[in-house]
Amino acid sequence: MFKELELIVNDRHNHAKQLKVRTNKGIIGYLCSYVPEEIIYAAGFIPVRLFSSEEAASLADTYMQSYYCTFSRCILHQALAGDFNYLDGLVTAYTCVNMRLAFDSIQLYGKIPFSRMIYTPGIIDDPNSKEFYYKELLRFKKDMENLSGRSINNDDLREAIKVYDENRSLVNDIFKDRRNPVPSITGKEAYIITLSGMLTDKQEHNEILKTTSKQITNRAGMKKGVNRLMIVGSPLDNLKLLDIIEDDLDAIVVTDDTCTCTRYILGKTPEENINQDPLKAIVERYLIKRPPCPTKHAQNRWLQCSSCPFRAVSCFLMNPAQKKKLPKSLIFSNPERICRFRHSLQLAINHNVEGVIVLQQKFCDPHGFDYHHVAQSFIDIGIPSIMLEIDNIISVGQIKTRVQAFLEMLQPVNYVIEPEIKEGISLNI
Repeated sequence: MFKELELIVNDRHNHAKQLKVRTNKGIIGYLCSYVPEEIIYAAGFIPVRLFSSEEAASLADTYMQSYYCTFSRCILHQALAGDFNYLDGLVTAYTCVNMRLAFDSIQLYGKIPFSRMIYTPGIIDDPNSKEFYYKELLRFKKDMENLSGRSINNDDLREAIKVYDENRSLVNDIFKDRRNPVPSITGKEAYIITLSGMLTDKQEHNEILKTTSKQITNRAGMKKGVNRLMIVGSPLDNLKLLDIIEDDLDAIVVTDDTCTCTRYILGKTPEENINQDPLKAIVERYLIKRPPCPTKHAQNRWLQCSSCPFRAVSCFLMNPAQKKKLPKSLIFSNPERICRFRHSLQLAINHNVEGVIVLQQKFCDPHGFDYHHVAQSFIDIGIPSIMLEIDNIISVGQIKTRVQAFLEMLQPVNYVIEPEIKEGISLNI
């Protein structure tokens, strides 16, 4: 059922080369899920996300210190080795220093004909941020027009948005099965679905997903009584970790909050903006509608936290001392953007998670700073967690031993949260 999608993931470079020849379209690589793929697609290119590999990142040693994250160093190594020679361009959105240095080095030494940095604001729910990002996307749209030799009109953008929103909808429909007491898809299969979507033409991927969805409907569920886990944290593109968890240790990953799976497909483009100005709709989708990553922040975190139904948990208590007393009533009854801690807790409760694996890409500062907030948030509602520091090469024996010990201590969770809040957070995620 998933063989075609798994082949795309496992043989992504050859797939991209064949896709380029077969479709007669250029391939634009991108490094971050904050890159607005719709604009690239509207220009007639196929966006393809670049991932790490299990090779030693030896070629990157000349340009990046060994204490930079291996995810970024592996991408630079592949670029210097010529693995991305099929690319017609490279685009990234500004997120962290590690990926910025990898991108800068590829610009100088990677021999890729076109490169572009999109300056995505760090504070993302402020009117000034939206205005800045809109102007940045106008500039990026112009760059794509110059590169492709064709203009991008509003109808082109609307069509691209339609294709991408259909993809998100199809994946979300499949992922709803993961909430069931006995899911019909594994965590590895869920990652295969999203990773393959980042590596191929979205329209073709949509057709594959339609067939896959019908097959899953008639598929028997997984084994009963296994531990239900959630993965949170750094990008995961080496699926050996899921083999350890699900095949060797007989647990199942029922949801996640990572930019290579669930976070990537959440957040539909607002229709009211599409009809008026599709570029503004893209701004709203990427800054507001999708769950944020640790490099993106609220304008005033204290105000955002004071309106959070989880405000009693440690992520709120660990904030800097408030200048005002906690208000008796909620300041924002319907916040414009959901915070990443609340989002993770919602996913966990709605999928009946019994334990959380927090992935920490070695030397990843944004997720490292986030870790204590994430872990304490889950602990305070009754869900235990374990932190795994990962590299581009998965240490099977060590990880297997640690996860096995973690599974042996798990038991069904009685979530420590008021019934009305639990009912209120049952969002469609």
